[in-house]
Amino acid sequence: MDYRELIYIGFGSILGFLLGVLGILIERYINRMGKLKIFYKIVNRREYLNGWGFEKENGKIVSFCVPVRYEIFNSSNVSKILRDVSIDLYKDNRFVKKMIQIEETVIEHKKGGKITDIERTTYGGEREAYSFVIAPLTIVPIECEYYVTLDDKEIIEEFFNNIRFSYYDEKNKKRIYKLKDIDINNKFKPYLPDKDWICLM
Repeated sequence: MDYRELIYIGFGSILGFLLGVLGILIERYINRMGKLKIFYKIVNRREYLNGWGFEKENGKIVSFCVPVRYEIFNSSNVSKILRDVSIDLYKDNRFVKKMIQIEETVIEHKKGGKITDIERTTYGGEREAYSFVIAPLTIVPIECEYYVTLDDKEIIEEFFNNIRFSYYDEKNKKRIYKLKDIDINNKFKPYLPDKDWICLM
């Protein structure tokens, strides 16, 4: 074997290696093609079935609640991660407060002063967590509920006027999307549930 043949063999080996690496990179790129689409619908709160929003006790505003159903569609060939799926309160573009992620609600049904049935509802994903792994080429329905208590000062100062959806992706990057404007002057009327699904992203 002469010197020229060794060069050809070496060049062929290097070319084969580079083509193999390129093939792997192209395959990974193709697998990652496709998008994560999130649809949402704000619904009635189960306890009242008459809307959502501000809640009263003895005629006084005490809390704000947002019950949401999500449908998350992963059209790529790799799993997608959504960590700490939240709803946050904002005043214009300024973050104010993160709402509490409800894990479970318990509703007691009574008749004649006696409890006849107890309805338990869990929210979030596995173990009531608000972090999700969405498998490739799947759509996952998720039911969540968010809650925050309010004091008189916060209500008087109208300390928030819109709500925003947020989560951390697989690269730990926080992504934020506006959901609704909130008229705190309209706090004694419930907000109507969404009639149809809304595409968030």
